[in-house]
Amino acid sequence: MNRGQVYAKTGDWKLAIADFDQAIRLRPDMALLLYVRALAKQHGGDAMGADADLSKARQIDPDEASSLFNRSIAKRALGDIAGADADLARAKAINPNIGQ
Repeated sequence: MNRGQVYAKTGDWKLAIADFDQAIRLRPDMALLLYVRALAKQHGGDAMGADADLSKARQIDPDEASSLFNRSIAKRALGDIAGADADLARAKAINPNIGQ
């Protein structure tokens, strides 16, 4: 995970995602790994992959506002405005300061 985060900070999304993939194989129950992979996918232009990872992260940790907030961004990029607005509203209900 740490190496993946270093790759992400340098903008090497493919290597970051590959490292996050390995970490997720070892710890598929860790929502944070899915979350950081989703962010790398989002930055790499894969909104659909980000949406899928964030949905899985939400199944593991349903009260995490950041996953909802970022999934709203992915859904908006995919043209799902209603879904994006619903996720954003749920994220703000959990954490009113999210996105500020």
